[in-house]
Formats: sequence, C-alpha cells, structure tokens
Amino acid sequence: MMLSQSEELSSQSLELAESIYSTKWYEMPVEHRKLLYIMLVRAQKPLVFSCGGLYMANLNTFMKTMKTVYTIVNALINLNK
Repeated sequence: MMLSQSEELSSQSLELAESIYSTKWYEMPVEHRKLLYIMLVRAQKPLVFSCGGLYMANLNTFMKTMKTVYTIVNALINLNK
C-alpha cells in the first residue's frame, strides 16, 4: 500500500514540475522565480524508496520480492512434511 502511494506521489511530483514550468514564471518578480526554480528542481527528482541503499524499491520490485519470499516459505514448509 505504501509503495502504490509512493508511485502516485512520484507521478504527482512530475505533474507539479510540468505545471510550474508552464506558468508565466518569466513575468514574476525575481524572488518568486528563485522559489519556483527550487520547487521545479525538487519536483523533477522522483521520490523513491531505497532498500538498504542496494536498490530502488517500487511496486514492481516489491511484488517480485513477495513472490520470491512466498515461494521460499512454501518450499521450506514442504521440506518439513
């Protein structure tokens, strides 16, 4: 559930970057342009979870990990029978 919310947040962040860029930022005062620039740079970086710094986690990697864990647990249960 948390990963799907992360994916949604990432897509909204990119939409925010597009919205900022499409505004008439060139008509704004310099102070506002600087703030918009900071927001634009940050919004263009996707939000990702990293798993121990080894790899980036998204919904796809989470599902693959869960399938692998399920397979291993079932194999261990069947070995004990």
